[in-house]
Amino acid sequence: SPTKEFDNLKMNNLLRHTDSEVRCWLAKALVFETNSRIAVEYLIRLARDDSADVRLEALDSLCAFACVDSFSALCAALKDSDILVRSIAAYGIASTGKVISPIQATEILNEAVKGECVDRVLVNMYEGLYILGNKSVITNIFMLISSEDYHVQAALLHAGDHQSSGCKGRI
Repeated sequence: SPTKEFDNLKMNNLLRHTDSEVRCWLAKALVFETNSRIAVEYLIRLARDDSADVRLEALDSLCAFACVDSFSALCAALKDSDILVRSIAAYGIASTGKVISPIQATEILNEAVKGECVDRVLVNMYEGLYILGNKSVITNIFMLISSEDYHVQAALLHAGDHQSSGCKGRI
């Protein structure tokens, strides 16, 4: 229909907008899209944006959609170059993976922990594993308590704050 084509054109213009703040706001707003299939499709595109801030917002919004496509996008984000993006991806994998496939989510996070060297990200990975039922990782979390890195301390402080929507409180 002409209206649908016009809406797609507007959305594509927003997805390609030159201002990353506009794309960030779009990622935040897509949580409220009534058609979750469309929202996830657009958020996945934003999760591959050049801007780390846009990717972060897109992944945070994807946490609200527990579906295979959002889970896959969160898994792919574990390889992102940005620390915050990897952190939110780890928590998002746990929150969506709990619904999609707890066993697969656990395997993915266990594998990711082996290659992660940033303590701040490890806190979120261990918390994700804990949420998925691996209570033994609490030892790994306690080992990070002695870190003098403010960001690690803040992540540890917020570990366990299970917010009802989004993942941003995890980083």
